[in-house]
Amino acid sequence: MLFAAEKGRKEIPLVHAGGVVNGASFVPAPDNFVAPNSIVSIFGVDLALRTQAVTSDTLEGGKLPLRLGGITVNIGGQQAPLYFVSPTQINAQLPANLTPRPQPWELTIVREGLSDPPAAKSDVFVREAAPGLFPVVAHVDFSVVGRGDPAGSWPATPGEVVILFGTGFGPSQPPVDTGQLPPFAASTQLPHRVFIAGQELAPEQVLYFGQAPLFAGLQQVNIVLPEALATGDYEVQVEVAGAMSQTGVLIAVDGRLE
Repeated sequence: MLFAAEKGRKEIPLVHAGGVVNGASFVPAPDNFVAPNSIVSIFGVDLALRTQAVTSDTLEGGKLPLRLGGITVNIGGQQAPLYFVSPTQINAQLPANLTPRPQPWELTIVREGLSDPPAAKSDVFVREAAPGLFPVVAHVDFSVVGRGDPAGSWPATPGEVVILFGTGFGPSQPPVDTGQLPPFAASTQLPHRVFIAGQELAPEQVLYFGQAPLFAGLQQVNIVLPEALATGDYEVQVEVAGAMSQTGVLIAVDGRLE
């Protein structure tokens, strides 16, 4: 059923060229590769008739819903779980069993309110791993690492444990079902490394690399910052199965002795 304000709106949904991207990095085409079970963002025009985000009331059997705001997203003969829909952006999770391949998968968006609704379509290039990092680093209490922006954030210190968040890290053990909000940790199975300012961290400095509990499609990386870091803002990247996350994610460090 359409809301009153939506009646009469018949615009056909359209996905921008190269409009399906990693939901953490937003890396544009032609490098907009994504991975099974990852969060993706879809950009376009008239994708949905209203803006709606997933809530506890819209979960389906404890999983992300397959329909939200009158929208369904389909790829590889499956419906993709949804986090958020709006006229210009949809956030979804790719199916865990979507096979990586050289040729693209076709993603379609079907919107309610259209008779014999045409589907917005886009090519999606799926790799085994396509890591992206969200531009947020956290202390172990999940407060934000920063220099007062956002308000209340503060820098990390050398030797501190901090948390990175990302998506597109590939399969985990134990496996996590598509749309599941897992109440457990699950380690990434593909080879992985972490770099700060271009220098690889020692394996013992990477405490955890895998599924973030209670969040569908979200991965987290717990690392110990090197003791030798001086005050500065340091770029951090992760590599999974030879694929590197985007540049530009920074960790603010205060190396001054108290």
